[in-house]
Amino acid sequence: MRPIRHLTCLTLAALPLPLLADCPDRNDMARGVMVTFDNGDTTTLRALEGTLIEMTEVLTWDPQVFVFEADFGLYALRETEMSPGGALIPESVMTFTYPEPLPPPADDATGWAGTRQVHEFGLGNHTESWQVGFRTTQALTIGACTYDAIAVGIRLRQGEPDQKDQFSYYLPALGAGFIVTWVDEDGQHDTVAVLIQALN
Repeated sequence: MRPIRHLTCLTLAALPLPLLADCPDRNDMARGVMVTFDNGDTTTLRALEGTLIEMTEVLTWDPQVFVFEADFGLYALRETEMSPGGALIPESVMTFTYPEPLPPPADDATGWAGTRQVHEFGLGNHTESWQVGFRTTQALTIGACTYDAIAVGIRLRQGEPDQKDQFSYYLPALGAGFIVTWVDEDGQHDTVAVLIQALN
């Protein structure tokens, strides 16, 4: 399983440009909102239908290109690799199915633990353990903007050699979350969001 935060600068030319304006909110999500991190990575969040968020991620250290769709920007439903020319590669598609609707992030949300089905194109299905937990709302400052934020922790494949933990902030003002830390076989990777901008 790859970290959720994956896209390269190859896609930057195709992305809308950020507006240097007021702090983004849900009204900006149809066009997209970009979060920039202290290491130069960026995550672009765009609202699709309902609570579904498209995640476009640019990592400074990873040349692979992926597009994710995730409920609330947290619960991955689909992952697709992108070619250097910007076309989605059908044979790279992975989809994820959960046995029940997962909890919307909230102060009173109850954590969930169970399994999810993973379907890889041409390879069929397999099952992996999956769990999520929440912490109460706190203030999160990103550049000149301060938001209420709910911390969300997700653990994949508990107790297995490829176990991965990832930690996100969910911003109710956007209806979306983004990863700030993940822990895998290579250790802990931390980032700090330093700028948030609406796209034109």
